[in-house]
Amino acid sequence: MGSLRFCLATALFLFLISLSFVGPGAAMSPDRERSLYAHYLTGALLDNANQAEDALKEFEQAKQLDPDSDVIHLRIAVDYIKLNENKKALEQLNKALELNPDNLQARTLLAFLYTAEGEFALAEIQYEIILKQAVKEEPENLDVHNFLGQFYFQQRKFDKALEQFKSILAKDPKNKMAKLFLGLVYDEQNMRPQAMNEFKEILAIEPDNADALNALGYLYAESGENLAEAENLIVKALKQEPKNGAYVDSLGWVYFKKGDFKKAREKLEEAIFLTQDPVIFGHLGDTYLKLGDKNKAKEAWQKALKIKSNDEKTTKEIQGKIEKLK
Repeated sequence: MGSLRFCLATALFLFLISLSFVGPGAAMSPDRERSLYAHYLTGALLDNANQAEDALKEFEQAKQLDPDSDVIHLRIAVDYIKLNENKKALEQLNKALELNPDNLQARTLLAFLYTAEGEFALAEIQYEIILKQAVKEEPENLDVHNFLGQFYFQQRKFDKALEQFKSILAKDPKNKMAKLFLGLVYDEQNMRPQAMNEFKEILAIEPDNADALNALGYLYAESGENLAEAENLIVKALKQEPKNGAYVDSLGWVYFKKGDFKKAREKLEEAIFLTQDPVIFGHLGDTYLKLGDKNKAKEAWQKALKIKSNDEKTTKEIQGKIEKLK
């Protein structure tokens, strides 16, 4: 489904608001301890102001004063992720876990980062450790189950994903993220009415939920029904996130289903500029073909196949389209 893309934004937000105040890892003088706290707190304030580069400098100063603090290494990793330096972030997270193997936040973020980097086997190892640790330390922590469910969804292990999201909703029936992914799982299992119902229930709770607006609009487009309503829903989502490539793709797909292939091409080319995704390249190839440009269609589909993906269904469909052009 092209309506949602996996990202670290939610995870980073949760970690930034939940990280505990750092304590010195070893005995130190009062002056050194005061300096440590000053750098750490300044870094935290800069993080809250979205000044990652300056925050990173403060946390590095704090690390010099207390190199054995797993929390400081975790804060540094978060800022490296913000700055798109994932390799350095991985180093810091592994160091944090070397210092404190029970740091659930560091391990969860490491699993997220491995997933984002396409290292799915490594991510799954981390998630298995996280679940065992979470059950022991934080049995009511729904975020861990939400993250794990999202991971299984990305891995297309839909039965396992379903188990996680249903478990969350049994404890928190209005959990919007769990309902959103439950709807996405239902769609992947060809249970489209149930999927639409989940998205509608989210919108009943939160009418401006951009992900649910886009997801429902995209499913209408996929079904070729309620296209005017689909367009309204997705446009409403785009007003909140105009640079969201997945949302722009959804709008382009609505135009495709309406038969307005020129407008579809315009939006899908915009979407692919914002988000390099095999589904979007697939949509763009379909549109080029409708406009009579077989060469561009083939080029778009070939680009889709070059992107690492677990979506074997989409991959096979695109391979079949290329074969038909020969």
